[in-house]
Amino acid sequence: MSVRKVRLLSFLLLFCLLLGMLPSAHASNEPFEPVYTARITVRSSLRTEPDENSRRVATLYKGDAVELDEIGEVWTLAQRAGNVGYVLTASLRNVEVLSPYHGLPEGEEFFPYAATALAPAKITGAIHGSLGEELQTIPKDAVIAVGMPDEDGGLLLPYMRTVGRADSKQFRLEPVVHIDDALPGDLIAVYATFFAADIERSLMAGRLHNIQKGVELFDGVVVLAGEQFSFNAIAAPYTKANGYERGPIINYTSDKKSGFGGGICQVTTTLYNALLQLNVHIVRWAPHSSRGIEYAPVGFDAAVGTGNLDFIFENDLPYPVRMALNVWDGVVTVRLYCAADDDV
Repeated sequence: MSVRKVRLLSFLLLFCLLLGMLPSAHASNEPFEPVYTARITVRSSLRTEPDENSRRVATLYKGDAVELDEIGEVWTLAQRAGNVGYVLTASLRNVEVLSPYHGLPEGEEFFPYAATALAPAKITGAIHGSLGEELQTIPKDAVIAVGMPDEDGGLLLPYMRTVGRADSKQFRLEPVVHIDDALPGDLIAVYATFFAADIERSLMAGRLHNIQKGVELFDGVVVLAGEQFSFNAIAAPYTKANGYERGPIINYTSDKKSGFGGGICQVTTTLYNALLQLNVHIVRWAPHSSRGIEYAPVGFDAAVGTGNLDFIFENDLPYPVRMALNVWDGVVTVRLYCAADDDV
């Protein structure tokens, strides 16, 4: 079984939200399915029912980490150390999503639209702790991955480690075509990640340079049916002589916090999450660490570097795939297309 298939079995979040399928109550005979993680702000309790007078299952202390199945206005279904019950939503902070995906059948369109901003557009928070808060304004022409518009015209999208919302009136929507129905030129997957575009430090300038270099290297790359793709074969070595600048890096084993090529992994991560939506075999992949990175849910980042730290996949689709990569102020986007004859 491929890495992709194993990981798809555990996808837990965004489309459950998009399709309105979160349950209103927890059935005791159903397994607990965590969708979020959070921290407890004050001493509180897990209870058998969303009622302060119901039986206490466990005591929760300030700083305790909990997993959440659904978030309610007053009560939220949670799990701590194997104990499942309801906790007051007001006692939760640092709510993060576990996955930008939900376990839909293989081949479904996880994000059915690539949305292009018609003007500078706001992304606001869509879950507890950030609900209604402005998270970022993206520039005109930036492209993001979104779900189906809701009845109010809202578009839900994966944003950093949370869920964002955008106004569909501010975007032009390009539909994603099912991989089995795709014709040459059709969009088959899209994913976007975000970064702070207004930080003016030398290392951040180097990081942006490295992201832009990665986008330029991979934009227009075609991977033939049955062909194996190696990120490092195109992008490495990550050195000054190869055109990279010094940028911040993820390093939990030493004091070294910068290096040439720092930032290139955001390109890899965005590509990885687009490919997870397709029937391709992930041959080699590794996250940065168990802590992950801030612009993707934990476990959904993809690190590259020297030696064997590479990202490799094999195109198992019956047609070639063309990559379209872009970077704008604060947004990195990968769109994957069924390649046309003149792309090859």
